[in-house]
Amino acid sequence: MKKLILGVGIFLCGVIALCTDYAVTFLASSMPGVTLVRGGISISAAALVLMLLGAILTILGLTEK
Repeated sequence: MKKLILGVGIFLCGVIALCTDYAVTFLASSMPGVTLVRGGISISAAALVLMLLGAILTILGLTEK
């Protein structure tokens, strides 16, 4: 049960991070005179890793007896 709750929480954190990254990128790119420079680890990649980890923990929590 703990893995299920932790997995769902981590998955939701990943979804929120992904939505936040999209919103910040969209707002910053819509401003005139602003140039976005990509480099390093992207927040969307970290969010996808969190979502994957959350999904794995959720599945492990569901299959646990």
